[in-house]
Amino acid sequence: MVADCSGGHEAFGERDTTISNKTTAWIAVLAVVLLALPMALKLKRDHDIAASTYRLVSIDGQKPPYTPRRRGQQSPEIVSGTINLFSDGTFRATMTYKNPSGGTVTRDFKGTYTGTGAISSLNWEGSGETPVTLEENKLTMDSEGVSYVYEK
Repeated sequence: MVADCSGGHEAFGERDTTISNKTTAWIAVLAVVLLALPMALKLKRDHDIAASTYRLVSIDGQKPPYTPRRRGQQSPEIVSGTINLFSDGTFRATMTYKNPSGGTVTRDFKGTYTGTGAISSLNWEGSGETPVTLEENKLTMDSEGVSYVYEK
């Protein structure tokens, strides 16, 4: 009697270790998903951290209302301001000024923000870019020599 040795050695406690093509494909897909998932979660988390409303608390170290000086020139008196950061990477800012002829005037601005982990700049629509620092609940920026501090 001759033993059939084809098809593996299960009779001797050994198993066939070959993996089917289908299983290999599923392992490859799973590996790609597991590698990409942390990056996708990090991007979402970064924007979630930044998404918030910040209110103007100081201009050149002074509480509003305050009249800053830009490039040696007196600017309009700033009464209040806000910056709303949205999770899609956009922002909207509002600044309220005292009108010399009475009352107030409010200007709206918008744009995008950039940075990884924390915001590093505001890119104003129709204008330039302003570097910013975001630490915990405080957003600080310097625009044309004037320092603005906003808090949540």
